[in-house]
Amino acid sequence: MSTNAGRPLRLRLSALDPFRPRNPASDAFALLACALILTGFGLVCVYSFGQDRVLRQALWAIVAVAACLVASRVPADRLRQAAPWLLAFTGALLLAALLFAPQIKGTRRWLVIAGVGQFQPSELAKVATVLFLATRLSAGDALRGGLWRLGWPVAVVAILVLAAPDLGTTIFLFAVAFAMLIIAGARLG
Repeated sequence: MSTNAGRPLRLRLSALDPFRPRNPASDAFALLACALILTGFGLVCVYSFGQDRVLRQALWAIVAVAACLVASRVPADRLRQAAPWLLAFTGALLLAALLFAPQIKGTRRWLVIAGVGQFQPSELAKVATVLFLATRLSAGDALRGGLWRLGWPVAVVAILVLAAPDLGTTIFLFAVAFAMLIIAGARLG
């Protein structure tokens, strides 16, 4: 007789839950492997545009992996403390891009960094939004009626991204925020 037969259905279904706690080391390795495979495919696709672009993208990929390794060593408490400040810093960068960035093809999305190249603050906005919402939602703010407190900082950042104009990133920010709120248990009404 199976040991599952006496367990309630809820407990049997919880074993299928993709969000259940598992071995963090194997999950991190699987995530890193997927990211590296996708990066490799991306570099192959960029190769069709020219070898110089592949080298530049490969360099940025190495920088990104190094940044991920550094970020993985930061304690979670420090990330929680930094989340609102990172979102505010991102908002300041987006505002600086709107006010001071050169206009490229009718948009003001890129800040020019001497010696490095161009930086698009809306890319940082994606990370900052997810980190901010994850921090707040893990504290249960969405379930305690704190949606306004959660929503206005994200809305300000999204409006600054939209003003660039960058509709695609704005839709992405709202879609990610909406998905995170639903997963956290926020009521749609």
